[in-house]
Amino acid sequence: TDTIDGDELHFVNIINNLLENAVKYSKETGLTIKIVTENSGKNILIKISDNGIGMNDEVQNRILEEFYSGKPPEMAVGLGMSESSYIISTLHKGEIKIESEKENSSDVYLKFFI
Repeated sequence: TDTIDGDELHFVNIINNLLENAVKYSKETGLTIKIVTENSGKNILIKISDNGIGMNDEVQNRILEEFYSGKPPEMAVGLGMSESSYIISTLHKGEIKIESEKENSSDVYLKFFI
């Protein structure tokens, strides 16, 4: 089997952050989170999808910026997604891609090269 060569603690933090965001930005009822994995032999793709509130274009374009948060400063620091992006790209030589539709859903793709 192919594996992701990386730090377990960092990996757990990334997944926890993505799941926490899905819950935090969910609709009032009927949250669905779906996790799909795929191994192409060259990379491992993890897709985390939710049916939450989605993101508008501005948020989607800025979500990986350090200290950016869609919530007021007193409610959030804005480090979770930027830290996840750094860990994936720098420490694990992977990629993160986010697709979202305002008021509908978000899909986060994590690609790790093997």
